[in-house]
Amino acid sequence: MALVTLACLGILASSSMPAQLRRDSLSVRTPNVDRVPLEAAVDSNEYVVGPGDELTICLWGAVNQIMAVPVTPEGTALIPSVGEARVGGVTLSQAKKEIRRVLSRRYATADASVTLTKIRDVKVRVAGAVVRPGVYALPAYSRVSEVIGQAGGLSDSASRRNIELWRAGGEKKLVDWLRFERSGEESANPHLVEGDRVVVPRLSGRGSEVLVAGAVAPGVDLFIG
Repeated sequence: MALVTLACLGILASSSMPAQLRRDSLSVRTPNVDRVPLEAAVDSNEYVVGPGDELTICLWGAVNQIMAVPVTPEGTALIPSVGEARVGGVTLSQAKKEIRRVLSRRYATADASVTLTKIRDVKVRVAGAVVRPGVYALPAYSRVSEVIGQAGGLSDSASRRNIELWRAGGEKKLVDWLRFERSGEESANPHLVEGDRVVVPRLSGRGSEVLVAGAVAPGVDLFIG
């Protein structure tokens, strides 16, 4: 059972509502949280909500209720007895605000928490110098290095510094996997979104020898590849 569910149940159990009603509330079927192996907690200001995600709403105070709300293919969250909240394509932080706004129409005096409890899969195409080019499904919020791993890894002739990440809208980002491995710089290994295309170029064979001349500051890393 997820920590968020336990927290909600704790709120209900400690509330001032009558004992029988409290027992009825605690008997509600609680949602399961997918055990997706993420490297870190999801950043609500960065994660973009989409169809297939699931949000858990916990109400307490004037009303005590827990509900699991999936995001529909149209990008809406259908909240029972309340209505729909449009959450697709916005950040998790914005989605939480919108759901609270919609909830206030019916539960103006109740406290509410909104938590992401299921992460959808996204499909990403991988092409170029990888072992198994193709289309791969993996959890949203995964990084470029993870989908390359799904594709069997880089080939011997692959560039590790000039990997291209193409967004569905045509935006291009450069991925520097070598820098990410050496320094842990997260911006060099971006998160993936639905419709991304990863292109791994091959090394040209030129520039394998590098001459460094002049004054070089100590501690400066030179990444080649």
